Amino acid sequence: MLANLLSILRIVLVPFLLYSLRHDGATVSAATVALILLAAFTDFADGYVARRLHQVSQLGRILDPVADKIFLAAVVAALVAWRDFPPWLLAMLVIRDAGILLAGLFILRSRKQVIPANRSGKYTTACMFAAILGHIVGVPAVAGEVLNGAAALLLLASSLSYVSTLRRILATAPVERPAEEGNAGKRKAG
Repeated sequence: MLANLLSILRIVLVPFLLYSLRHDGATVSAATVALILLAAFTDFADGYVARRLHQVSQLGRILDPVADKIFLAAVVAALVAWRDFPPWLLAMLVIRDAGILLAGLFILRSRKQVIPANRSGKYTTACMFAAILGHIVGVPAVAGEVLNGAAALLLLASSLSYVSTLRRILATAPVERPAEEGNAGKRKAG
């Protein structure tokens, strides 16, 4: 499916972008900017293609946000290490994403459901891409602070949104139990 291939491409771009970032001098190369723009395009295109071509799948619902998390964490960590990006923004990103991944694994295992991506998460990813790109191309300091602040606010908002979604799933969805447990309980009672 094309949508899933676009998500995989975003992950595949990570080592190339890290290599390019590491080997850029004081100025950023066109290759680095192009790789970030291509990654941002794949993030927009995978969801669009999935909906437009009716290729929405369980795998895609997992793969797209995982690709976002891998890409953003790797690139932001590299920018913190090599390009003076704010470490507090990386910490916020990692804490939020680790929480989402752990909650997602729990819900998938116990409820056989995938926590759906939501708009605030998509807006957060788009804003993080903008903050990354702004930092790399060297926007004026005030613009960089605005992008970083907007990303931080969206990280908080999306965290709250995912907590709300998780509460709703836990309140409404029954726990799925393996068949053996159910049958064993019936045998003991009878």
